[in-house]
Amino acid sequence: MLTIRVRPRLEINKWSLYHNSTLSTKTIILDEIVLSLSAQKTVQELSRTSWHQIYDQEAQTELKSDLTTEDRVLCNGTQLMADKRLEEYRIPHAADLVVIRRLFVVEGWKIMTDSNHDSSSDEEDF
Repeated sequence: MLTIRVRPRLEINKWSLYHNSTLSTKTIILDEIVLSLSAQKTVQELSRTSWHQIYDQEAQTELKSDLTTEDRVLCNGTQLMADKRLEEYRIPHAADLVVIRRLFVVEGWKIMTDSNHDSSSDEEDF
């Protein structure tokens, strides 16, 4: 059994479809949690377990339709692959891992219409 201290981070990225780049990034540092897991667990299972415990402690929020997520796990600055087991990375019995959930908020095209403006007359077409 491994005792893992998880340091969760929530990274919110506003993404512009027009510029095809990040407009802004905000990182929120959440409270640390301690998990006891088997070394046979995968990195993805570690991530799911930690976020499940974090969301149980905090108010559950619904994700909007224009929001996508991506999870990452870091150990000493190295990203761990989600499909590998913890024992493959030789994680020590007392380890500190950083779990990052990246939220992408997509800023798309907004068509502004003036509902008071009526352009149906024939005079304005010329």
